[in-house]
Amino acid sequence: MNFSTLRPTRSDKSPPFRLEALFPKRSVRRSDITDNMKEELIELAGVVVDKQPNAFFKVKIQDSEHIVFATISGRMRRNRIRILMGDRVDVELSPYDLSKGRITYRHK
Repeated sequence: MNFSTLRPTRSDKSPPFRLEALFPKRSVRRSDITDNMKEELIELAGVVVDKQPNAFFKVKIQDSEHIVFATISGRMRRNRIRILMGDRVDVELSPYDLSKGRITYRHK
């Protein structure tokens, strides 16, 4: 049996079929994704009221009675910034859960 006869032949000698022609690559940069995520966060100022185990804090938001359960951001952990009760801090809140947040800056 001759296998060359089983292969389809192309008479027009066109280039081979490319999948990219049907599905072009979308250029989505990682920074575009993180920019969208950062726009959704709510940034507020507050005062640390209580220290909890595992680097969690209760933060009272300024100009309101709202108390947020917040943790330290990764950059603050990496730079070993200490937070004590009574410190003024900036907190980022997710719009989906306003009771939890992330401490992003400690004011001097």
